[in-house]
Amino acid sequence: MEGIVAKPMRSVYASGKRVWSKIGHADTVDATVVGFTGTARHPTALAVRLPDGRTALTQRLTTALATRIAPHLLPQAGRAFTTVGDT
Repeated sequence: MEGIVAKPMRSVYASGKRVWSKIGHADTVDATVVGFTGTARHPTALAVRLPDGRTALTQRLTTALATRIAPHLLPQAGRAFTTVGDT
């Protein structure tokens, strides 16, 4: 990433001048999907078990990501699915 400079926190953005660039980042972690919100055909978020044992809900899935994930969430023999309110 040579040549990319981030804008200092205290400097002001100068409209029309490109004197700095955004640097994006993403932290990732491997997790096991243990559930989902929405329907199996249209999931809206995933419930995941993190490496430390905690369970967390992901951010809302984009349509593109939900479309790729949905085929893996369809009910299959030997899997249990509950409806809203079931425990």
